[in-house]
Amino acid sequence: MKHVFFRLAVVTLGLLLLAGCIRIVPLAPREEAEQTVLDAICSSVYVDPDADEGEEIAQFIFVGDTLLCEVTETLAAYYAEEIIPDDPSALFAPAADGAPIPVTLRRFSGFSMFGEYWGDGARLQMQLTDDGIVFRTENGAEFRRTRSDGTPPPRTTDARQSEIEARLGAPNVPDELCGSWTCREGDVERILILREDDSFWCLYREPEYPVRVYIGACRIDEEGSLRCLAGRVGWADVPFEGAWSWELTGDGLLLLRSDEPDDPLLACEAETVFRREDVTLAGVFSENGEE
Repeated sequence: MKHVFFRLAVVTLGLLLLAGCIRIVPLAPREEAEQTVLDAICSSVYVDPDADEGEEIAQFIFVGDTLLCEVTETLAAYYAEEIIPDDPSALFAPAADGAPIPVTLRRFSGFSMFGEYWGDGARLQMQLTDDGIVFRTENGAEFRRTRSDGTPPPRTTDARQSEIEARLGAPNVPDELCGSWTCREGDVERILILREDDSFWCLYREPEYPVRVYIGACRIDEEGSLRCLAGRVGWADVPFEGAWSWELTGDGLLLLRSDEPDDPLLACEAETVFRREDVTLAGVFSENGEE
């Protein structure tokens, strides 16, 4: 009996379709994802004149949940800004909204204050503009970052790739190591990102100290260790090197232990356990302006 009713239902539906009583509307194509505030901030290099330092070239980088701006002064040196929104979700709001975002901005540099923060930070309103970003203080003073889409980024992985290839050969990091890895131990956070082209990012954060973000390239050396050459955001072209013995466990964990007596990048002197985790990475990283 059930089969009879099923056949009747199919026949009835067919007749209705032929008669035009039921119209099946195709699904509309999905619209492209709307550009977020973070997309807009991290998609360009910014160039502005400076009365004292000649010119400032700025590049925004986002790793994990950390927004940094690295600044090159043509007549001075490097410094970096850590930009901390009151509400982190505001970075993922539609860029078209144009709403000001309350932030705390803290500056630091490898060339002053022993690499520490330059004070407690400034309270600012950050807002997208037609040609870039403006930061305003409570009393109305402001400074701007102006997009300059034809300017190559001040930091790329290209030089590190060439240097490490001269030492250790062509890219050779195993596919199973590629991806993003995180480790959180109390108040300490570590992020490690290895990409298929053997480019390398890592982040180390501990309370009360400027976040350490390194960008460079990596290889597996003859002993099987993971080695990297990197530059630190806010420290100009000062080179940093890291080397770790590593192991992938059967349950998908990555075990790292530094081969250096004082690991300058991830502080993994003891065995440190990393887990795979999706990590947001944004910025302009290569000479042609593509990620």
